[in-house]
Amino acid sequence: MVSAVFHGPLDSRDPAAPSATAPHAPTAAPAAATPRPVPAVPAADATAPSALALWLRAAVPAIAAPLLGLALLLRPVSPLAWLPIGLLVFKAADPAAIWTIFICSIWPMVINTAVGVQRVPQDYMNVARVLALSEWKIATRILLPAVLPYMLTGVRLAVGTAWLVIVAAEMLTGGVGIGFWVWDEWNNLNVAHIIIAIFVIGIVGLLLELALVKVAQAFTFEDSKT
Repeated sequence: MVSAVFHGPLDSRDPAAPSATAPHAPTAAPAAATPRPVPAVPAADATAPSALALWLRAAVPAIAAPLLGLALLLRPVSPLAWLPIGLLVFKAADPAAIWTIFICSIWPMVINTAVGVQRVPQDYMNVARVLALSEWKIATRILLPAVLPYMLTGVRLAVGTAWLVIVAAEMLTGGVGIGFWVWDEWNNLNVAHIIIAIFVIGIVGLLLELALVKVAQAFTFEDSKT
């Protein structure tokens, strides 16, 4: 009885409950998960493009500036000044006329291309450096798309200049062509035919301009729907 009375309260406790007096090891609370730092990309992979890519970024603007100065110097030269040089070199009228047309019409394209290269945003080149793009991707995916609108504008100006020079060269070299026809009709004092030729020259030049505008619009990167 005494034993039952003595042990009754002790046995009534839950055996699974921890003892109030028994020492026990403190249980540590679970620590909050902290984000682990993402390993950085090696510097050699992100900031070390090839030597040719570095040369492209440094040399293209350096080459564009002298070309721009040369083009600005030679662009105002008259076709009448270039034609004797062509006759001296090629010894024939047709190659001399082609040379004159080429040398007079190339400068607008050179000028616009050089200006386009100089205006490539530096942010584009910084992105290429971060992505470690190759020199081929830099040339085809950054430089060419950025410069292409300027190049197409230069082509339009070059074609218009070439059409003007063709008429003048045909007048001077003779043979065939609308320029020679205008000069021949002038010698015959046929003013009506000269006026017709003027309209024909203007219509052809306008058609060339419209065709090149359509080509330029196909390579325009602006959203025309906004």
